[in-house]
Amino acid sequence: LVGLLVTPTRPTMREATVEELLACFLDEPPPAGLAETVEREVGRAFNDICRFPEGTRALLERLARRQPVALLSNFFLTGPIEELLDREGLTRYFAHIEVSATSGWVKPHATPFARVREALNLDHGRALMVGDDFWADIVGGTRAGFETALTHAHRQDEPSDPHAPGIRPGRILKSLAELTRESCVA
Repeated sequence: LVGLLVTPTRPTMREATVEELLACFLDEPPPAGLAETVEREVGRAFNDICRFPEGTRALLERLARRQPVALLSNFFLTGPIEELLDREGLTRYFAHIEVSATSGWVKPHATPFARVREALNLDHGRALMVGDDFWADIVGGTRAGFETALTHAHRQDEPSDPHAPGIRPGRILKSLAELTRESCVA
């Protein structure tokens, strides 16, 4: 549903605000407090249904010991993601958390990638973008100068697209656990 609502703002890759999403439904300005209610209820629902796969904490712990790890997410609210990570005790493994609601831009736009690169001081170092969305993660990561890995752990995006000729993931992962077995993770 949210994907359908943000369609009017996606051609620019600008993230939609709650107020803009409400405008898609309403013919008049929203009643006072509706945006806050939507944010609170979406956050509650998000945190009620989201669960991390078994082994997530151990994987993040191993990765964070070897190099800084950042989270780069397309979501129109930052609060629910931060609350979920805090609840699960995972925030400490991330050197930086970048959500499209905060940067104002959705992947594959260059801005969120640049903010991660700056936050992790990666101007001269290699970085690996791991994601499950070909356009957001692989095209965006490649264009931003990151090495890329497409994971098929939770969805099966194709590893190429005729609208992005020459862009392919550097590797395809069946599971995120493969990251700890690789010596070239940046």
